Amino acid sequence: MKPGEKLAGRYLVVKNLGSGGFGTTYLAQDTQRPGQPACVVKHLKPDSNDEFVLTTARRLFTSEAEILEKLGKHDQIPALLAYFEENGEFYLAQEFIEGHPLSQEIKRGMPWPQDKVVRLLADVLGTLEFVHQNGVIHRDIKPDNLIRRKSDGKLVLIDFGAVKEIQDPKVAAQQRTGATVAIGTVGYAPAEQAQGKPQFASDIYSLGIVAICALTGKDPDQLESDPQTGELLWRQGITVSHALATVLDRMVRYQYSRRYAHAGEALAALRSFNLIGETTIGTASTTKRAETAPSITKSQVRRPVTTTLAPSGGVDGVVWKYGIITVIALGLMGILSIPLQSVLNRQTSQREPAPLPDTTPPSSLTKPANQRLLQPIDLSPNSVFETDRTLNAGETHVYSFAADPTPESLALVLLIRSASRETTVDIVYPGERVMENVTNGTYELSEAGEYQVKIYGGRGRYRLRLQLVPPSTPAPTPPTETEREEPRTPDVPFNPRLPGR
Repeated sequence: MKPGEKLAGRYLVVKNLGSGGFGTTYLAQDTQRPGQPACVVKHLKPDSNDEFVLTTARRLFTSEAEILEKLGKHDQIPALLAYFEENGEFYLAQEFIEGHPLSQEIKRGMPWPQDKVVRLLADVLGTLEFVHQNGVIHRDIKPDNLIRRKSDGKLVLIDFGAVKEIQDPKVAAQQRTGATVAIGTVGYAPAEQAQGKPQFASDIYSLGIVAICALTGKDPDQLESDPQTGELLWRQGITVSHALATVLDRMVRYQYSRRYAHAGEALAALRSFNLIGETTIGTASTTKRAETAPSITKSQVRRPVTTTLAPSGGVDGVVWKYGIITVIALGLMGILSIPLQSVLNRQTSQREPAPLPDTTPPSSLTKPANQRLLQPIDLSPNSVFETDRTLNAGETHVYSFAADPTPESLALVLLIRSASRETTVDIVYPGERVMENVTNGTYELSEAGEYQVKIYGGRGRYRLRLQLVPPSTPAPTPPTETEREEPRTPDVPFNPRLPGR
């Protein structure tokens, strides 16, 4: 089709956006909608007459329409506008996203700063979390399929033509088993996807490659890998924090079972390392899209306008006035309360004995009782983490860190000296209590992941030392007599091996 011609007698072609083995994509104007708005139209036109190719193309095209109908409610996924068949040809019209592909920003020899890479991950993972929650694998995440929207700078995930929806296990069992069509882009697609067996973790791998290419200024074909393990060797010659490197390493593991299982888990890892905050990113828009006749065509109501702060004056002026009055009133109350408080203090001192002084050492990190302290720590191999804190009654102090024992095992050296013999220490593997009431010793870490050291049950000052070392390192030196805590019988053997998930 040439510019000026119409598709299906409705869509006026503006320009050709791209062609492939399954058809052509056009930028067009919808002549049957008010204002003739721009849209993207995909015209299914396989190059081959082979029955298998035609069946596969039709299945992928139909799948994209059904999934876009469901996923298009998200603010960072194009909305489906229409889907129909005419004269044996298939058409799909969807929202046009004004902006530019991320491939115009990620260029060879131009590495991104780390904070920009983190924003990229957070933005796309927020959208991908919604996709995975709906049982969908995108299967073709790459810079060309991420559009930087001109209006707000957010990244929009496009091109769901290669998606595979995860079916109900009972339904899938009744259908013919076997691998799906291997779809993706070389360099961004992991091994299991190339074999036609995509997983949610396959999308995690592809996004990890996008982030690593941005961080290093390299193309995927420039990234080296270990010939023995298949793991990528990408850290050479760049400066990257241990936290971000740990997250990226796990995203691009050769074995998908060792990656983050889905986008939500990867987002949680970014938060646990304090790389991003707790604010939810990329939630689905609650705006409903209105339906128009015929029933197969879907029209879209635009996204809700972003709320902004009101300008000065008006309500703000009233707020300022009442604020000044409130400040003056509080000041007068404070002045009048001083003589009254003196009288009350003299009466109280005559009736009650003076309280005993608090002998607990002050600490800026002490929290009220029944509170939980959660502190992610950067514990790289051979580094040492030490802290000296006060544990109040009912508190639980949690220190979380990432450990990657490959290619060799690592061991956690734990030393704690507590003022209370009631203090309990547990070592926890993600979401599962692994070892309870541990004592000073060396504990082997056999699996990669985020570990936690939990301290609770006692009350008073404690000193904690953590270190990651090779498992052959001698056991730690016990505390001196002046520092030794009252002995307790260990509930676990020395040098136990932590199980995996």
